[in-house]
Amino acid sequence: HTDSSVSPGAVAVCGDGKDNDCDGEIDDGCVTMVINEINYAPGTVDANNDGVFNTTEDDFVELVNATAAGIELAGWTLSDLIGVRHTFSGIVIPPGAAIVVFGGGSVSSFTNCPAQVASTGLLSLNNGGDVVTLRNDLGEVVASYSYPGDFSGESITRNPDVTGPEPLVPHSLVSILECSPGLKIDGSFFFDPGSTWFLDVDGDGFGDDLEQMVSPTQPDGYVDTGGDCDDDDDT
Repeated sequence: HTDSSVSPGAVAVCGDGKDNDCDGEIDDGCVTMVINEINYAPGTVDANNDGVFNTTEDDFVELVNATAAGIELAGWTLSDLIGVRHTFSGIVIPPGAAIVVFGGGSVSSFTNCPAQVASTGLLSLNNGGDVVTLRNDLGEVVASYSYPGDFSGESITRNPDVTGPEPLVPHSLVSILECSPGLKIDGSFFFDPGSTWFLDVDGDGFGDDLEQMVSPTQPDGYVDTGGDCDDDDDT
């Protein structure tokens, strides 16, 4: 077959109707949020794009929503072997979209995807090996990954993204990039939010700048041009 999401040991993705891991069962032991990439020993890349390279602040864990529905992460936690390193603030991750948690610094200029900074002030990913665990707001383990600490100067990642089997591989084996926080291995976006559309109540082809929606497809009643100063008057 030619479906890269189906192979022995692949991640079982909830709701895709496939036997991803070739064990004869569909959606058995499926996951919702996948630990897709871990940067525990940064090389030289300013991963959080705050203008400063830092070996602890540019640590990151990239998570991807592997379901067909949005997931609210409020109250979820990210831990290592020592304890909880980050508690997520309220955010909904769309289907197929990513979120990155950085060890520190600022994410105000990070535009690849939604991002948060570790709420405890650091991720403290051990260069010699650690266990990264994601739990939901009920404390249930959603995803966990143990890495041995064999590589430094680059991240480790699933290949292919999201459905790739474990162990995660050095990023340089699958890309010219040292790491790709919030992006796929090839540098493309996980989730294309689409274009900005403007509500056009009067049907004149111009929408209200104050009534916007971002969508990959044109919603009913919306147009791609704003600037209508009176959307109740089509003249």
